[in-house]
Amino acid sequence: KVEDMEKLTKIYEEYQGRELGNEELRFLYQIDHKILGFGYQEDPRIEEILRDRDYQEDLSKVIGCKKEEISCNRLDILSRKKIVCFYDNLDLRDVINDRNIQWFNDLELPEYVIGNLRLQNLTNLNGIKLPRIVNGKLDLRNLKSIEGLNFPEIVNGDLDLGKLISADDLVLPKTINGNLWLYSLENAEGLNLPETVNGSLDLSGLKKVKGLKLPKTVNGDLALSSLENAKGLVLPEVISECLYIDNLVTLDGLIIPEGFSYSAVFSPYFTIQDLIDKSLEQKNEKVKIKEKTKQEGFTKVGILILINLLVSIGMIVLGVILMN
Repeated sequence: KVEDMEKLTKIYEEYQGRELGNEELRFLYQIDHKILGFGYQEDPRIEEILRDRDYQEDLSKVIGCKKEEISCNRLDILSRKKIVCFYDNLDLRDVINDRNIQWFNDLELPEYVIGNLRLQNLTNLNGIKLPRIVNGKLDLRNLKSIEGLNFPEIVNGDLDLGKLISADDLVLPKTINGNLWLYSLENAEGLNLPETVNGSLDLSGLKKVKGLKLPKTVNGDLALSSLENAKGLVLPEVISECLYIDNLVTLDGLIIPEGFSYSAVFSPYFTIQDLIDKSLEQKNEKVKIKEKTKQEGFTKVGILILINLLVSIGMIVLGVILMN
């Protein structure tokens, strides 16, 4: 946030007196990430800087495409015109649904969508090619099949897969800068989560931990509300808001990282202190195992030394006997 605000302030103070460079324009149009500020609303200086600029000219230079390949009109997409970058929210929920999906087979969406992309009336994308970067929310809340689906590399907003039941062959975006909704998922086999989710992670329908590898960092809530047994599950190192373990009745087998950082725990059975105690117990157990392994190593070395000594003595005795 601080870095973004410093960069924005510098541009704001200078933009009227000089031409902006491609990297500065890329930053202002928020192609790679949302500009993070200290409030909930977008910083008004961004709109002020861009207000009188030609967005098609700017984006064509930044992305490296023709000016006519930049659009904010969804009819260009639906008519299958070649559009590289869509500069607005792309809402297709009232146009594409399961009843008419056959008319949109193999529809290729722009490589960049600088805004939200809404396709929540589909249960199957049926060959529709998603963008490489969505700089906003990607709404696929009713999707039930991921066959042939390739997610964007980056989603700079929420990713809603709320109705997805199976995670077989599910390869999620490398970067999710928002909430990840997977609340209907019942098992985690085949699920590949990114190391960091910059928002909340909702796995509230998950009943088994087999195959589940959680991110190291969840910058929001982590909902595991349906789990009754967490044996073998490794929790994240950081959960910036609340850990929901409503139905978990035992911490046996749950692996809690040393020095974990959680803001709160929602559970009728456990508190943050219980997790701290469990973490310390695991740490002490590791120390005991390490000491035991070390002692066993010393014992093995001692036995080897003794054997070598006995062999040496035996050889000396044998030599004396042969000499006599």
